[in-house]
Amino acid sequence: MNNLRDLPLLRSLMTMAHCVLTSPHLNVEPYLHQLMPPILTCLVGKRLCSSVSDDHWALRDYAASLVALVCKRFGFAYSDLQPRITKTLVAAFLDPNKPLTTHYGAIEGLSMSVPHRSLPPLLHTTSFRSSYLVVSCRLV
Repeated sequence: MNNLRDLPLLRSLMTMAHCVLTSPHLNVEPYLHQLMPPILTCLVGKRLCSSVSDDHWALRDYAASLVALVCKRFGFAYSDLQPRITKTLVAAFLDPNKPLTTHYGAIEGLSMSVPHRSLPPLLHTTSFRSSYLVVSCRLV
């Protein structure tokens, strides 16, 4: 659990995940189910740093870009990949008991990886658009 608050380690792990996902020499498809949980944790985790002044937002943004990369690169081979990721992120966003950091990660992940026409109709509400605007401007 202490490693979840080690921001430099988490950044390094996400960089490594990016390298693995983009390497033309590795066949990563059989291991996607093992790569996605840590990426999603860095995206929607409750607290990813030891100090509130640490820039965990950049880690969440980077994790969101990795989720988008996975969806773009492997979505055609696994038709249930993007719907499962979307379901996870929508659940994180709609849970009122989750902290704003989780909501931010969910919105970033959805905005980068899911075509807007594919978002569930509930997310097109004023509440979602307001939250998206606030999170995008990092006024939280």
